[in-house]
Amino acid sequence: MGGNSLKLRQGSLRSEIRKKFFTERLTEHWNRLPREVVESPSQEIFKRHVDMALRDLVQCVLAVLGLHLDSILKDFSNLNESMIFLVYDSMNTS
Repeated sequence: MGGNSLKLRQGSLRSEIRKKFFTERLTEHWNRLPREVVESPSQEIFKRHVDMALRDLVQCVLAVLGLHLDSILKDFSNLNESMIFLVYDSMNTS
């Protein structure tokens, strides 16, 4: 199993309400993070490593779909700035 050595353990959930707790929702995602991200020595480096890991993930998904991130970003550069923010917001609210 991949991920990191600093795994979080999910508790046994006695009620449905606990499944909505932030710590319960976070556990699975934290355990999937690469070792380099989890063992980052500072918050700044942690953020940088998370960004790189997410970029790699997006590139893998796009590669499976036969797309390339650079060409998508180039297409976005042709849009005006307000349109980019609208697209970004709609992606984050889904």
